[in-house]
Amino acid sequence: MEFFTTTLDRKNYRHSRVGYFIYLIVFLLFISVSSYSQYVIHGTVTDELTGEVLISATVFDSITMKGTVSNDYGFYSLKPGGDEVVLICSYVGYSPSYLLLTLKSDTSVNIFLSPSLALDEVTISGQSSDLDIFSSQMSSHNINRINLKTLPTLLGETDLVKAMQYLPGVSSGTEGTSGIYVRGGSSDQNLILLDGVPVYNVNHLFGFYSVFNGDAVNSATLLKGGFPARYSGRLSSVIDIGLKEGNMKEFHGSASLGIISSKLLLEGPIVKDKTSFLISGRRTYYDILSYPIQYAVNKRNKSDTYFGYYFYDLNAKINHKFSDKSRLFFSSYLGKDEFYINETDKQINPDDQKTYDLDNKMGFYWGNITSALRWNYIWGTQLFSNLTLSYSNYRFTNFESSEHFFSYENRQPVLETDQTYGLRTYDYEYYSGIRDLSMRLNFSYIPSPNHYLRFGIRGTSYAFKPGVQDAWYEWENIGISHESVGADSVDAFEFVAYIEDDFSIGDRFKSNIGVNTSAFVVDGKTYYSIEPRVSARFKITDRLVYKASYAKMSQNIHLLTNSMMGLPTDIWVPTTKNIIPEESWQVATGLKYKHGSEWEFSFELFYKDLQNLVEYAEGADLLLNGDNWESKVVSGDGLVYGAEFFVEKTAGRWTGSMGYTWSKNTRTFENISF
Repeated sequence: MEFFTTTLDRKNYRHSRVGYFIYLIVFLLFISVSSYSQYVIHGTVTDELTGEVLISATVFDSITMKGTVSNDYGFYSLKPGGDEVVLICSYVGYSPSYLLLTLKSDTSVNIFLSPSLALDEVTISGQSSDLDIFSSQMSSHNINRINLKTLPTLLGETDLVKAMQYLPGVSSGTEGTSGIYVRGGSSDQNLILLDGVPVYNVNHLFGFYSVFNGDAVNSATLLKGGFPARYSGRLSSVIDIGLKEGNMKEFHGSASLGIISSKLLLEGPIVKDKTSFLISGRRTYYDILSYPIQYAVNKRNKSDTYFGYYFYDLNAKINHKFSDKSRLFFSSYLGKDEFYINETDKQINPDDQKTYDLDNKMGFYWGNITSALRWNYIWGTQLFSNLTLSYSNYRFTNFESSEHFFSYENRQPVLETDQTYGLRTYDYEYYSGIRDLSMRLNFSYIPSPNHYLRFGIRGTSYAFKPGVQDAWYEWENIGISHESVGADSVDAFEFVAYIEDDFSIGDRFKSNIGVNTSAFVVDGKTYYSIEPRVSARFKITDRLVYKASYAKMSQNIHLLTNSMMGLPTDIWVPTTKNIIPEESWQVATGLKYKHGSEWEFSFELFYKDLQNLVEYAEGADLLLNGDNWESKVVSGDGLVYGAEFFVEKTAGRWTGSMGYTWSKNTRTFENISF
């Protein structure tokens, strides 16, 4: 101590106090971690029948009442605090597992649960719900594979995103669409992850369905506030969706025929208990079913015009288990919507007087492609890592093409000469999109029952196409010419690092404190962001808890949107030299109450401040951006606050929920009148 008094002057006294405070926090953390010298139980929780990992399964010791939950890959680690352990593992929709253990060293215990609808399971699922209530996370809703079966359907299809529209704080925007708007945010302010990969468009059938096939979904989590530091890049919500991994034990298949679409699911082991696969596909057939009707109408009207629409999506996943510590996953999604009009007519070529079929096709299509290669590894008893390489691509295209189109009435000059030529054929295409390639490394470290640390880094390369028009012309006696008009592609790079600690102090207080830092590089300029996150809960009684949270967020990619119902003509653009990142901070507070083993009640208040929001300037053209789209956008601010009430019956002979939201949302933009 004498050393510090002789080297620190009065000017640096304030900084030294900050330093002492940091040293004190680190010292207390070290004491709390090192004070636990008990043995560790660790392993994975899986479905006994399929080998699928179970996410957020409850694992606790009924003697010391210390517990934890399995992470997104089924891994858990627990220091129970004693040598004699009664380990209980439970998961909603599954029979619980009971294990009596005497610990003499660190022990690996893989837990296998069997699906069950027995009445005694209700009590155990209540314990799982209690753990969720008493966690530090607030403003969240979870859906697992059992819950998916109970979701309402539309024309025979279970839609995950549409089901979320019934939750408080979530609205659908335009009636009948599958987009969601969370606590006053816009549709692009939702971070939607499919197996950890961002999905930039979630609409099928002009917005009436989402791209997520319920047959392939394992679990989903919606976060409306109190965002942990491991999530970043959006302002209003996180929707984290995990796909099934495929049955490790035996082959299964299912097929269904619906009013709108048909589905097929195949899964099974490639090598039993070692490697599994899953393939799930879905396609509509309106275009096929309507063809005979259109043929009859065309025959009567002596016309030859057909129009059609279809969508399809395909999910595929391969899961290989090297050992109990090491697994490799590859997952991919491919989806597309297309609306088209085909016309056929007769044309006479003035040159040779021969009759040709004029084929004209126009329409538009849009779709996503995502892929992820992921490696999980368990380093000892308390450290888990996840290395992921991912790719995501979204594209919207408006097209028109014509063959054997002999246009001589309006001849046009070509190649800066006075000579004129006739147009034979042409192809036109307008497209916009976004592509990202990302690598990330995440760690989970559980040093004691009172601490759960997560930390990691991510690097992402972006390529934006704000809107390009290409046209190809085949001219008489000249050949093919090409014209391209539109905005230049924009490349950007983002680096993210985060750390968070979910810790407990005694039995009543639990908190998650973390920070997310990022650097976004575009057009030679770098934008930095430091985003603190805090959420906490205080247990008032064994059934009543108080929660509060604060989260600062930033967003470097923006969606220039229109008001047309469900049409994906919106354009993704980046932060640039002239457009600064969007930012928000949100505070939330509320109460959650558990009544018996079946009823849950929650009440929350929230306040969210939005800055640097991006919108089209009034009167700007959506499709014809030209080469200066930045001049057609304006920036503004927003303010949202409100209250949410939610009651849910989670077990028993009947289940259901009811929610109510009151909120006020204001946005201010110069030169835009609403």
